[in-house]
Amino acid sequence: GYVEAKANIFRPEGESQNIAIVIDDTESLKMYETLKQDSAKVVVPVSTTIALSNGIFVRDGILTDTFFGKERILDLKTLPSLKGQHNWQNIALAYAAL
Repeated sequence: GYVEAKANIFRPEGESQNIAIVIDDTESLKMYETLKQDSAKVVVPVSTTIALSNGIFVRDGILTDTFFGKERILDLKTLPSLKGQHNWQNIALAYAAL
């Protein structure tokens, strides 16, 4: 049910949309692969497990942007109240939304 609910967040095919999606699990990676085929959508992959050549990722606690042409953005280890992969995913998604 969660995967279906997540898929329903995205508008119908062909409708202009900017999307940031975490690709760290199989279901989300499949959704990303499908969404990026729609030329009306800008789809930004986000990961906390994979260093992406064209996306936003966290590696060793460093938020890195290779999608928008930047590189090292922020050392997330300096945020002691936001530890853990789930928090780092949320930070990376918030950055992508901005």
